[in-house]
Amino acid sequence: MAIKNDDKGLVPDQQVEINPLAAIASAAGTQSGSVTNIATGSFTSTAANDQAVTTGFKPVWIRVANMTDGSVWEHYGVSPDSTSLKQVTAGTTTSDVTSALVPNDRGFTMATAALGTAKVCVWIAIG
Repeated sequence: MAIKNDDKGLVPDQQVEINPLAAIASAAGTQSGSVTNIATGSFTSTAANDQAVTTGFKPVWIRVANMTDGSVWEHYGVSPDSTSLKQVTAGTTTSDVTSALVPNDRGFTMATAALGTAKVCVWIAIG
């Protein structure tokens, strides 16, 4: 027997659904000017194609780390789509304007030309 607590008190034989994630999702969807989406993942680059990643939202910040070689790319939403920051293993950071990391309305694309092949990468996107 299920029990429901409403303004009339406890009522037997009625089903109560509790979904704590519904409250979180609802609150996240109503935040104005705040981060509402975070996605993470990994991939291994191939010679055949650039790596297209679908997050389901347009990221305002993306970080892709090449775990094989130690290089990192970051894209900020205020930057032109073709521009990202690249940090190499030695620690040098440069502006990469070669469209290595390009955001789109549903995720981003990482160019194989920038990574090379068979590189294990991890990423985080926030939007």
